[in-house]
Amino acid sequence: MRSVSVALVLGLALVAAHTPAASKTVVSIQGREFLVNGRPTYEARSYDGMKVQGLLFNSRMVQGIFDDRNAETRARWNYPDGPWDPERNTREFVAAMPLWKAKGLLAFTINLQGGSPEGYSRSQPWSSSAFETDGALRPDATARLARILDRADELGMVAIVGFFYQGQERRMDDEQSVVRATDAATDWLVGQGYTHVLIEVANEADNAGFKYGGRDFPVTFNVQLARNVATGMNERDALLAALQVGKSEKRRDMSFRYVFAIKGANALISQFTDDDMGTNSGVNIRTHHFRFDYRITDKVIFENLFYIQNSLRRSGQYPNFFVPVGDFAPTTYRWQPQLVFEF
Repeated sequence: MRSVSVALVLGLALVAAHTPAASKTVVSIQGREFLVNGRPTYEARSYDGMKVQGLLFNSRMVQGIFDDRNAETRARWNYPDGPWDPERNTREFVAAMPLWKAKGLLAFTINLQGGSPEGYSRSQPWSSSAFETDGALRPDATARLARILDRADELGMVAIVGFFYQGQERRMDDEQSVVRATDAATDWLVGQGYTHVLIEVANEADNAGFKYGGRDFPVTFNVQLARNVATGMNERDALLAALQVGKSEKRRDMSFRYVFAIKGANALISQFTDDDMGTNSGVNIRTHHFRFDYRITDKVIFENLFYIQNSLRRSGQYPNFFVPVGDFAPTTYRWQPQLVFEF
């Protein structure tokens, strides 16, 4: 697929109801606040001096209707007690939803093209889209989605429905198939009469970028911010900003990446991990990371990684504050070339 720019213009939209009485839960936006059934979310609540009312905390549960139509990869998702079953996956998803609500979760995201079932994947050969390549909706996928959205409606939860995911959107035939898919998904949601649904048109969508030498060079910009809310201590924040040009998918493809990261000594170690920065130290660092990938064959990538790293703080700078390597340490420079084999 060349671009999802036509769809992206829609941004985050509320889905109007075709038959209002069919839905028990209504999500709306008033000023800068989300409302559910006319009341602000987390009404009158705050945390650590920050206003919580009107926010819509959500969990990324994008695999609720996942299925893999690639016979070569389908077995990867087998259960310990049997083969992969998309219906079982959805049944177990629906069965868990009341527990999420009981614990205070008001919203979740689900995607018609899923996400990476491996977390972060170099390539995504599976076929998990709820769309045919021409943009038509697959009835089996919408049937599973309806069961999830109906249960969310009964529980008073909001569903953020994503249409496209960067690992699968390139399976679409062309830009017109993206437009048809967007129309089909929107029409289906409206036709169901849902009033508790928000739309995320494209998740982690790449800019179409440019062509050079007959090859595509998509441009991706990613920002991550994290705060460790479990502690009130200093140095609990983290920031990462990454710019990538190109994508290594087939032989002779190239990609270039620059990452700037700051991670305090008490920052979270979650998605924002050492893997994001590729450094030897996970916290108390400021890092510049340069990377060049060249795909030698379909299964072999030559990676060149160069790092410039500094420590942020020293022990004793705050009460009860200790770090293994303080800011007195010299700047570290590291070049790491490596061959990566994919299987």
